[in-house]
Amino acid sequence: MLKIALVLGSAILLCSCTNTNTNYYPNTLQSWHGGNSSMLIKRWGKPDQILQGPKGTTLYVYKTEAYHAGNLASAPAVGVTYSAHGNPVFTSSSIENLNQNGGRNVALLCTTIFEINSRGKILRAKSQGNGCYGSAKFAASMNNPKGSM
Repeated sequence: MLKIALVLGSAILLCSCTNTNTNYYPNTLQSWHGGNSSMLIKRWGKPDQILQGPKGTTLYVYKTEAYHAGNLASAPAVGVTYSAHGNPVFTSSSIENLNQNGGRNVALLCTTIFEINSRGKILRAKSQGNGCYGSAKFAASMNNPKGSM
């Protein structure tokens, strides 16, 4: 009986030490699949960039950028363009940002694109970058209020 209690106690202790820091960003993006672009703008605000695609689609591009002092390698800058086949693709280039102490500032970047058809329906959403993180509070304020359609 003591062995069972010891094993059970150890399991509970191990479970309590697990990381519960859930990233809600991917699920938040997917909630917009099939949603309406005007509702997206109400929740996310005006896009940082709007691109017209060769297939009649439009890309809404949202970018976030933050810096953290540290000696880690910087993240590449991320952009968006269309491939020769008309598909949206991410591009990247390196950036250097030195802080006042001569060390590097670590760039936390996130570029998110929503591909929208001519009727305003969101066809897909994707993101790239080391700063694409969303908490439960983020999800509550940025999710599609109507859910996936």
